[in-house]
Amino acid sequence: MYLPEKNRRKQSSRINGVIWEGTISNILTRDKATEFFAEKMSILEAGMMKAKYLQADESGARHQGRNCYLHVICNDMFSYFTITGGKNRPTIYEILGQEDDEKLETPFVTDGARQYLDVSNHHAKCWIHEIRHYKKLVPFLDHHKSLLDKVMGQLWGLFDLMNIYKNHPDESLRVIIE
Repeated sequence: MYLPEKNRRKQSSRINGVIWEGTISNILTRDKATEFFAEKMSILEAGMMKAKYLQADESGARHQGRNCYLHVICNDMFSYFTITGGKNRPTIYEILGQEDDEKLETPFVTDGARQYLDVSNHHAKCWIHEIRHYKKLVPFLDHHKSLLDKVMGQLWGLFDLMNIYKNHPDESLRVIIE
């Protein structure tokens, strides 16, 4: 039976015991670190082998009192998370299990940061990250405002068409999108 850590703590306090949530986690996982690491790596390997595309991003994170980076490699079939001390290109290559000059053949979607460039032969920028640039614009002239509104409408219209195509592929819709 699965019992969340907070509930385990409540249960232990009912029998006059006090135990912290982190302690419970450590007790349950202490001897399984090697197994968990192997499982994590097998998820990444299987996900990368079957992937039609990969998406990656990272965010700053505190880990054991240090500033680190939480990386995610994912697509619609799997998610892989890992924490590292850096976010440079060698770190990305290490996470992906690649040699220095080796490139992915799988399309790779990112925020366009330098560490992701040249990691794949097929690199694409994340839709949301691309649109952010336009959302930051604050045009002064009415003409420029209307141009920006038009471009944003076209971008979101294309986004909607691509979602429709994703769920119901159709040759005529593909032609419109192209």
